[in-house]
Amino acid sequence: MHEFPYGMFFGGVGLFLIGMMLMTDGLKAASGPTLVKFLEKTTNTRLKGFLSGFIATTILQSSAATTLLAIGFINAGILTFANSLWLLFGANVGTSMTGWFVALVGLKIKVEIFAMPMIGAGVFLQMFFKKKLGAFGGILAGFGILFLGLGFIQEAFSQASSLFDFTPLLNLGMWSTLAFLGVGLIITLLAQSSTVSTALILSLSATTDLPIISAAAAIIGANIGSTITAIYGAMGATANAKRAASAHILFNVTAGIVSFALLPFLVQFLDIFIEFFKMDSSDATKLALFHTLFNVLGVLLMIPLAKYIAQFLEKCFTKDDILIEKPKYLDNNLLSMPPLAIEALSKELDRFRDLLITSVRGFVSYLHEEGTILPKINKLDELGTSITDYINKMAKSTMAESIAEQLTECLRIRDQYSKSADYLKKLVSEHKELKKYDEAMDKQIYEFLHKIDILLEYIDTPIGSKPKNLSKRKLDEFDVDYGNFKQLLMKSTVVGTTSIKDMESITNLARSLRRMIYSFAKAQKITYHNLEENTK
Repeated sequence: MHEFPYGMFFGGVGLFLIGMMLMTDGLKAASGPTLVKFLEKTTNTRLKGFLSGFIATTILQSSAATTLLAIGFINAGILTFANSLWLLFGANVGTSMTGWFVALVGLKIKVEIFAMPMIGAGVFLQMFFKKKLGAFGGILAGFGILFLGLGFIQEAFSQASSLFDFTPLLNLGMWSTLAFLGVGLIITLLAQSSTVSTALILSLSATTDLPIISAAAAIIGANIGSTITAIYGAMGATANAKRAASAHILFNVTAGIVSFALLPFLVQFLDIFIEFFKMDSSDATKLALFHTLFNVLGVLLMIPLAKYIAQFLEKCFTKDDILIEKPKYLDNNLLSMPPLAIEALSKELDRFRDLLITSVRGFVSYLHEEGTILPKINKLDELGTSITDYINKMAKSTMAESIAEQLTECLRIRDQYSKSADYLKKLVSEHKELKKYDEAMDKQIYEFLHKIDILLEYIDTPIGSKPKNLSKRKLDEFDVDYGNFKQLLMKSTVVGTTSIKDMESITNLARSLRRMIYSFAKAQKITYHNLEENTK
């Protein structure tokens, strides 16, 4: 063989990646809600969080998916950031299971024996069955395609084994090991997946004379390279996503530096361990074990440091948390997991409503001047636009019927809140300051505004919590008060104490506030179904 079979190699890598995507998507669809519930109940201690992260990543074959779960749980308040670290650390160890699959199955058995039947059966199930059985078909087909791709990669390396000359790198002396670390890092940057690069390194080691210590250095480089992917994924993301990505980076860089410094001793330990437990002594098995050892060492290093890392990261990216116009919970990375995305959307709608109510109260009590209120209202418009964009992105993804129904409700709720924001913006522009009238009229205005503030108490309740009962009776009582207020205003105009212009201004104020209350009430009704239809 005089040239490298590029077509076979890149085709194999492509199949491997497609297989991973199919398998992960199928696992999310088949076990997603169950896995989410499992993690909700098993992440309240460091050990449970670690084991949960390990199990979730072993099932999903994607530490990125587990990281998304962690971000979703932090945003929802299910998981503290400190506890989420152990979920992330467990996910790192879970990624090493792919190496074991490759070493013990992919490189030992003729993949054609089971890959083709798995692909055929998987596609059949996906085509003719829905829900979990169809999702299981995706898992089967994904596994088959993954190992088929691995077979092509192995065959490409095997056919061109004579072309691989590592002498130039091996002759670099003390820099040789560092050079192989760089090779692993570059492979991960190109493949955008440490799982793929690990599979490539294991296949290369199994089919060439690559020394085990050099391959182990490449494994370290592959793990450090995965931090670049984490940085890329955190760009423009929420503060919690940036903190999770930072934790991933700190873990891999710390584990990488220590493992690289101890590399000769760790490689010797592999031989002792394998001999003691009578394990297969192939280089692929040693590298799979090294990958696991690398991550376990990282966890051991994190035990005394995790508390301080959590405290440090919680102080980082705080600016993102206080920007009104920037979504706090919406994260594009969560779109691949609709149950988490819809929960984040609900939390953001809660925040949108809370900011809006705060602004309404500020206007009603005249705690804000024009220069303070108007910028906030404009920023609320930006936040509302971001929420709408996120809903549109979610609508393009595949989701369960129940999630689609929740998404429709969220869109309707967002519409009502936007109406309230429009009313408020108009009021702020028309009533830049509270004009003084006669004592009796001022008293009536303040009493009406006080009743508005009381009704806001019944609205200021998070989505998913049991609200105070903003019943039709309370709205009817408010309508009576509204009618009485207008009657008093007209009488004041008739007797000449209030001008017609002032009467129109005050009436418009009261009408807009009433419409605002009804928009809030309709949004609450959509969520809780505790308010009878009222279209006044």
